[in-house]
Amino acid sequence: MKLASKTRGKTNMNFGQVVQQQQRMPFLYEGTFALQQQLTIVDPQGQVAAVSAATLGVSPYMTLNEAGTQVAFRTDPFTVLTAGIAQLQALKQTVFAALPEQRLLWPLNQVTGVTTAAGQQLRFTLPRRLMVHLFDDYYHDYFENYVAFQNQIYLQLAQNIQAYQFVLTTLFGTPPAERETDYTTLARYLKTVQMVDGTSPVIFGGELPDQLAARGIHYIELTTLGFVPEQVDLSATQLAFLKAFIVFCLVTSAQPTTFKAFQQAFKTFMADYQVPAALQAASQSVLTAPAAATVQQSVGLKWAQQYAQQFRLPAPTLAGYQTLSLDTQLLMKTAYQAGCQVALIDKQAEIVKLQHQQSTWLKAGLLPFDQQLTTALLADKWFLKQQLGQAGFHVVLGNHYQSVTAAVADFPDYAQQALVVKPRTASASQGLTIFRLPPQPAEFAAAVKRALAVADDCLVESFTPGTIYRFLVLDQQILAVNEEAPANVVGDGRQTIVQLVQRKNQKRGVQRPWQPIPLDDQTTFDLQQQGLTVASIPQRGNPAYLRLAASWITGADEIESRSEVDQSYQKLVLQITQHLNLRYGSVTLAIANPYQTYQADQPTQLAVIDVDSMPHLTAFEVPFFGEAAQPAQQIMKTLVQP
Repeated sequence: MKLASKTRGKTNMNFGQVVQQQQRMPFLYEGTFALQQQLTIVDPQGQVAAVSAATLGVSPYMTLNEAGTQVAFRTDPFTVLTAGIAQLQALKQTVFAALPEQRLLWPLNQVTGVTTAAGQQLRFTLPRRLMVHLFDDYYHDYFENYVAFQNQIYLQLAQNIQAYQFVLTTLFGTPPAERETDYTTLARYLKTVQMVDGTSPVIFGGELPDQLAARGIHYIELTTLGFVPEQVDLSATQLAFLKAFIVFCLVTSAQPTTFKAFQQAFKTFMADYQVPAALQAASQSVLTAPAAATVQQSVGLKWAQQYAQQFRLPAPTLAGYQTLSLDTQLLMKTAYQAGCQVALIDKQAEIVKLQHQQSTWLKAGLLPFDQQLTTALLADKWFLKQQLGQAGFHVVLGNHYQSVTAAVADFPDYAQQALVVKPRTASASQGLTIFRLPPQPAEFAAAVKRALAVADDCLVESFTPGTIYRFLVLDQQILAVNEEAPANVVGDGRQTIVQLVQRKNQKRGVQRPWQPIPLDDQTTFDLQQQGLTVASIPQRGNPAYLRLAASWITGADEIESRSEVDQSYQKLVLQITQHLNLRYGSVTLAIANPYQTYQADQPTQLAVIDVDSMPHLTAFEVPFFGEAAQPAQQIMKTLVQP
């Protein structure tokens, strides 16, 4: 795919070469996909039948045509193809639950001689991370802005998909276009797409046609995927091939005109562009099984009957999600029937987001009325940051990984940043590593390994400078505010760090109910970042931090600070707890200047670090420095007094 800007000159490399040069090949496979289908409603004899407009109600996923004879399905966009298949199955079950018993769904566009608009399509959105990195690191010299760059990529992608239309015809029975669409520019596309009578192999979406140039193409839609004989829907294997095929069209500069030549070019592509093993296996399977030229009309009724058997399931089972608990299946099924937008955020933890007139969350059968739900959700730090970020609170959004290999593959993105690496679900500072300076690859890998030793998933985030403050909240009231100073000692010019820690720990263990400052491998690593060792003798008055992370569990000094923090931050904390439905707990903020009034349009002023439903009350009741706020008395009044 050769790209040339019309405003700033030309690049001598095609898109695929730039991806390789910038070492962004893993990002190629992060694009999102959405599935679409249109199915005709028929009676048991295969005759077109109509239902009332109220049959399906209002849904973001399913619509009934004006005649009441056809249902259109559209899934959410997914990066994991099997997630899209699961949702499409759930949607079909929802429709069958609403249809009269004697009504079936027919997939072909011919029903007893009547031509319908039945069919299936695939929407694809370019990988956002790939596009942003390539524009920032290379293409900004060739395009006026990001939108112009993105539009050009989509245009070139559409050109290649059209050139390879014979591949989709061979493998999926896709009918060839009677007339080609001109994808060289948006203006030519808009002009010719009206002339080809809706048979363009690729159309652009996301904005009204006259807004595409200014606001950008959001996705492409493969419009004419056929139905494969003896199969109701596209399988996960076929969708995996289509994902690899679209990436091939994104990076290729070859133009083979025969299926055999395409197979050879595709084989070279899989070797050159680090195609994941699962996509390679799926592609090899699909490439050896071309589709029949046409699907016989008699298959339509057979498929309609298969649909009914597959998707008329007893409650509470939900097609596509049978591995979830029955309670979660029942709640998701009911949500689809009620017209909610339903997102399975985490399959293993069974975290579900529902959106209708307002958003709410479920977890493994726990409901928003239950404080246990809040506690369970807060334990997942990645989910917490996602939820708060979507609500407009300033958080540091990172990435999560389940293997060292996957994290290290993204290291080029982090190589110039101060970082925090931590377990996704651990409490306190277990497995947490802070890099105040950009880490070396080996140090980064070791930090990920430490985090994954504590939990199955780890987070990598940018380090947020600032002073750490924890706010204790009960029933929308701030009970106490503590500054958390990371475990430290102050030099006297005579004693080593080990001696200073031993001395301070005597005070912490005898005079106060505090955890001792640890001396371990993490201590050694954190001291090294300051140019120190445990044998160093700090100069008089100079602090040495035994931990870069501030945590009561690992020796942080809790300093009573309510009068030091501007009221605007306290108001923000109450907004956070109200949003999370948290009656009792703590909110941790990193604040640049606690005396400066918080402004929502100034994100550098703070970041939400954590929210905890088990806030370590003792740390607020007996601070290391300052006068205790005695929150326990206020809590007890709430517990025992009416």
